[in-house]
Amino acid sequence: MDVTTYVLCSSRVKKIKDKLVQGQNVYQVHLVRLKDQNADLLIHQLEKKQRSSALCRQELFLLLTPLMDGQMSQQERIKRSLLLIQNQQESLSSEDVLHMESVLFTLARKFLKHNEMKQMKEVFNMSTLGKMLMKDGFDKGIKKGQIDGENRINRLNILLANANRIDDITKAARDKKYQRRLLKEFHL
Repeated sequence: MDVTTYVLCSSRVKKIKDKLVQGQNVYQVHLVRLKDQNADLLIHQLEKKQRSSALCRQELFLLLTPLMDGQMSQQERIKRSLLLIQNQQESLSSEDVLHMESVLFTLARKFLKHNEMKQMKEVFNMSTLGKMLMKDGFDKGIKKGQIDGENRINRLNILLANANRIDDITKAARDKKYQRRLLKEFHL
């Protein structure tokens, strides 16, 4: 089966390879290099246009700003690109927004240092992708909490039954304060 591979090159790359030789095999790639594009100018133009009208999907090519040239820091490019996308949510499908944010997140992980990613946390949390990830984490936390709680109560019931304290099992099921006291008593 024919496979076409595209390689996105950052503006910092000095030596670009358009083929990879592995033994007898030679893999050709199509290079996408945006070094000649100015991210600063593009972001400024789109921010200005967005103040007066909606941007079209094609204009949001800005999600590749980290690969472009310019003076703006990578962190600032990514932040402002995310904000442009977030301000366009009414005119884009939720799937397009999610894809664009995912690409920016991937580029952020590649180009930003750990402390810069921490600073970007709030911006990513406000994104559709961030909200989705937070909801998934919240749902997993609730499920884990339920399982842990069930396990603690089951362990308490076994310990009470082994101690022949059957009446305490029934009382604990009816009285949550008493149940908490028993959990402390058994160090659960």
